[in-house]
Amino acid sequence: MKYVLPLAFALCFCADAGTVLFSDFGLSDSFSTAGGSVLQGSNGNTRQSITQAREFTVSGSGDFDVTEIRLAVFVNAGASSFAAGIFTNNGALPGTQIGANYNLTSNTACGPSCYSVVDQTGVTGITLTGGTLYWMVLRPQSLTDSSTNLWRDNNQGSTSLVVASLDGGSHWITENGAQTNAAFAVLGDAATVAAPEPGELILLASGLLAVIGAATRRRRRVSAL
Repeated sequence: MKYVLPLAFALCFCADAGTVLFSDFGLSDSFSTAGGSVLQGSNGNTRQSITQAREFTVSGSGDFDVTEIRLAVFVNAGASSFAAGIFTNNGALPGTQIGANYNLTSNTACGPSCYSVVDQTGVTGITLTGGTLYWMVLRPQSLTDSSTNLWRDNNQGSTSLVVASLDGGSHWITENGAQTNAAFAVLGDAATVAAPEPGELILLASGLLAVIGAATRRRRRVSAL
């Protein structure tokens, strides 16, 4: 039995659900309404396109599959598009994008104390590691579109490095000074471990039988002494 139990545990693949990997929202997705970072396209070269990025560190330990991204982004009137992606860290700047870019639409604020949070569920293909630094990057869907959005600051006093780009991320400008910034949250599940292939299970079972057989022969030799 003592040889069977480790095998049983090895074949148990479990995952936590709904883990908050990062969040600087307050209670009930609250955030500052006094400031924020502009996201926009160039609108036919009559202005500069602006991409914004904020670094964040994933909480916990181990690997996590991102399932949801929540962003405090809105417009003054109507609706406006933007794109969101998660990037690796490369020398205090965004490095390589992980997984897909998500094209999103922000909505009009519905009053002085009512602001919509853009919620992207069903995220796939993004695996992050606890304790590791990443970047949340928000940008216009097209560098030349007419979009204008505001990525609101958090109201929790949480600060980290923020950088901006005028060319979609090819070059970055570091903003100086500590400040409250970019309210967002990243949620996910513990990364699942792929189930063994049938051939791997046969090899595992063969190895287990060999261990049991060796232990049985050893007990017989000891008994014969």
